Amino acid sequence: MKRILVALALLVIAGFAFAATAVDNSQVVTLTVAEVAMVGLNLAGNITLNVVAPATAGLAPVGQTDSTKYLRYTAVNAGVLTRFVTAQMSVAAPSGTQLTLTALPGIATAGQGTGLSVTLSTTAQNVISGIGSCYTGVGVTDGAKLTFSFVVVDPTLLVVDTAGVNETITLTLLDAA
Repeated sequence: MKRILVALALLVIAGFAFAATAVDNSQVVTLTVAEVAMVGLNLAGNITLNVVAPATAGLAPVGQTDSTKYLRYTAVNAGVLTRFVTAQMSVAAPSGTQLTLTALPGIATAGQGTGLSVTLSTTAQNVISGIGSCYTGVGVTDGAKLTFSFVVVDPTLLVVDTAGVNETITLTLLDAA
């Protein structure tokens, strides 16, 4: 019996000793949200737009339109900051023509901004404004749909150019001022 009491006493003492050495541990975890501004197109490859003959003799020549491109972007903005996208062409459109761009943001997530329709020039112009923290997605038709229209504005100024004019359209995602 004495042995049982000694064993119980040792267990109680060991329990107190174990309890006395227990220490609370904690870990500091720093959580940060980095600013993000990324932009890209859904498809690689060039677009070719031509001025073509009208359906009926006596009518003005017409330009073509392409709506195969979607502008994709991801934005994580600081505070209430918004962003915008500008578009700019590398050289002037051929005489008697203009190139217009219409951007129509998708609705997959909130904050993708408001699209505009502009006549492109060698000066950067806003085509999407009010972009909040958002992402457009990467599906086939996710992002802001871009419609490029080659427009004949004055048929009397048209001159045949079989080589064509290679335009580089630069789309830039910027912070709103």
